[in-house]
Amino acid sequence: MQAIRPIILTLSRRWAALPGNFRGIVWALLAALAFSCMQVAIKEAGRSLPVWEILTLRSLIALLFIMPVVYRAGLTSLRTARPRMHIFRSCLGFAGISTLVLSLKHLDLAIVATLGFANTLFVILFAWAFLGEKILKDRTLATAAGFVGVLICIRPGPEGVDIWALVMLASALFAAGVHTTVKSLTRTERPTTILFWAYVGILTLSAIPAALTWVEPTGRDLLMVAGMAACTTLGQTCMVMSLRAGEAVAVAPFSYTRILYATLFGFLLFGEVPAWSTFAGAAVIVAATLYLALRERRRPLRKAPPAG
Repeated sequence: MQAIRPIILTLSRRWAALPGNFRGIVWALLAALAFSCMQVAIKEAGRSLPVWEILTLRSLIALLFIMPVVYRAGLTSLRTARPRMHIFRSCLGFAGISTLVLSLKHLDLAIVATLGFANTLFVILFAWAFLGEKILKDRTLATAAGFVGVLICIRPGPEGVDIWALVMLASALFAAGVHTTVKSLTRTERPTTILFWAYVGILTLSAIPAALTWVEPTGRDLLMVAGMAACTTLGQTCMVMSLRAGEAVAVAPFSYTRILYATLFGFLLFGEVPAWSTFAGAAVIVAATLYLALRERRRPLRKAPPAG
């Protein structure tokens, strides 16, 4: 260990000396990889376990990860003056992860990853509707273009629309709802409080249907669910590190490598070959959301209202 420590210190100094945007890009690529591995784990677990059981096991494992943080912060860190908002956030989270698991059971990884990015478009609409943020002309045009990309992906026509594509779109909608409620909760609540009550709420909602449809999980099933929880935590951590190290406008484009990872994993692990419409729709959605990111970067920050 003594021999390894100088090597670690040297590598740490060299890493810290690299440009911030470069380090941010590396973290963003790792985050995209972690989130893609999370979806692979969900898809694999969904082959043998019911949706509600996956949610129950995931929540239990996530709470095990969180409890040491809660213990250090003290039980007072879990007090909240906004229980109804936490319940609402848990319901949205439950709906979002349920529809995601169902989508991954029936859709290719590539289209799930692509439609998942539609949550950025829904966030803009929710921020306008519920948080009072202005929806300007450029936001309106970019959001409309993004939804054109969504239509290309799901290919509505005389034969109808794939119902599971609509389920995945609903997952993106619920994810946007989670984003909006969490943004509201962060004004008064600690991150630990938000995470703890979210997982408790999802566990409560999934436990009864899970008990009614319970399938004895194998060691491999438990490994997949644990991998799902671990990859979610790792992905969120890497994304935070990415935004800390580099500028958002520099690192944001690299989150879209999730589509490339999903395409590669889908082909290698599940024999999936995405349709041309998936790539075409992905190009439009990526272009629209990147444009929004660039415009928001150039837009002057609004001054906070005076305290009163």
